[in-house]
Amino acid sequence: AGASYEYQYSTDQNFLTNVIAGTTTAGTNQYQTPALAEQTTYYWRVRAIQNNLASAWSATFNFTTKRNVTIAFSNTE
Repeated sequence: AGASYEYQYSTDQNFLTNVIAGTTTAGTNQYQTPALAEQTTYYWRVRAIQNNLASAWSATFNFTTKRNVTIAFSNTE
């Protein structure tokens, strides 16, 4: 069987609560999340899986979402 990757992301840097997890196949270099909370820091990590054996988790990385902004304008020609 081919290699795959297991990922986790969470608002908990220790991945004890609020964990969203999944797997993707090797060769995939992007992942689109479902809607995330505004102005929230998320932590994520990944590990390789092959032949039912998993590597250690990667280092933990993080990102912070921005606030959603709606811009209203009018065209007054």
